[in-house]
Amino acid sequence: MTRKWVLNSSPIITLSKISYAHVFERLSAELVIPNAVAKEILAGPSDDAGRSWIEGPGSRFIRPRVEVATVIQAWDLGKRRVRGCAARIGIRLVLRNHTHIIFI
Repeated sequence: MTRKWVLNSSPIITLSKISYAHVFERLSAELVIPNAVAKEILAGPSDDAGRSWIEGPGSRFIRPRVEVATVIQAWDLGKRRVRGCAARIGIRLVLRNHTHIIFI
């Protein structure tokens, strides 16, 4: 498996709520969670499933520093960080668009 993904908060929170966050590891050879995304999730309620996953199994995928490519800096703030990281290291994205998880 050669898929490498950067995750933003929406798929982590959504799949954690239905106890399916484990699929990230099954579908991807490498996961990256930018530190800014982890901080956003950790700022949520203490009983949030996404927060529990980030504090537990997901913690090993958090990367402390992610540079954002200049061309991407004008994008939406949350997606910008994730897309910027992906552009820099050439990996696949997982984003959530309203009610659908999109693999780009």
